[in-house]
Amino acid sequence: MKQKRIAKSQSSAEPATSVPKQPYAPTAFERAAAQRVFDRIARSGTAPQFKVTKTDSQNLITVDHPEPQMGQVLFADSIGTGDHVFAQGLLLQLSHVARTGKELTTHDLNTMLATVHAIGPRDATEALLASQMAAIHHATMTAARRLNHSETITQQDSASNMLAKLARTFTAQIEALKRYRSTGEQNVRVTHQHVNVSAHQAVVGINPGGGGTHEKASQSHAPGATPAPSPTDAAGPALLGYEQTLPMPLPGAGSEGLLRVPHARGASRSAEGQS
Repeated sequence: MKQKRIAKSQSSAEPATSVPKQPYAPTAFERAAAQRVFDRIARSGTAPQFKVTKTDSQNLITVDHPEPQMGQVLFADSIGTGDHVFAQGLLLQLSHVARTGKELTTHDLNTMLATVHAIGPRDATEALLASQMAAIHHATMTAARRLNHSETITQQDSASNMLAKLARTFTAQIEALKRYRSTGEQNVRVTHQHVNVSAHQAVVGINPGGGGTHEKASQSHAPGATPAPSPTDAAGPALLGYEQTLPMPLPGAGSEGLLRVPHARGASRSAEGQS
């Protein structure tokens, strides 16, 4: 009887008034992070959402948008294509590799599509590569989970080998995407080089005597020797010296043929003979 009175008194008591919860005040860093997220959404938007409905025989995939046709347009735009047949086929292929359990779920499909959208394909080729990257990433995480839960050496070896191959493949896909995107971006660098050459350095001399590396630089036919310029020639040294013999045709009254310029040494000898 006493317990009933206590229960009655407790039930008749007025409920305690709840204190209103104060709204959360974000910090300056949190506000900046939220602004960056809003900026990214404004630049690239969000991936279109789809719904997976289980029917008697198969899964029905429908776009989650108030206007289904506009939802299909948004999906085609997110993968950089204008071909709706291509977009629907790629959507079906991604749904086959997005499943994590026995049945495909809405979350699995939207996660796969969001991964492709995050890569930002700009045409059909990039859409295919981005889909492969999303599939390889999904398989890589599956291999990592299996390696983490492996209990035997055989399971560890199998999972680690699969994980290493998938990780290398994903890295190669990233490099392929970079090369493809930089195909039309070629930079041409032009360098102008000015060379100042003086008048006497521009004249090419004739080396009649040849010569080798054993000859002295003071010899006129030694390599690298430059003859001294003549005072009467302001442009530079003469190409031929006075004492050099050069066969050259000269006009004559008869049929003398080739005449030669008399050698200075021969002229001196004839003078001595006459004397």
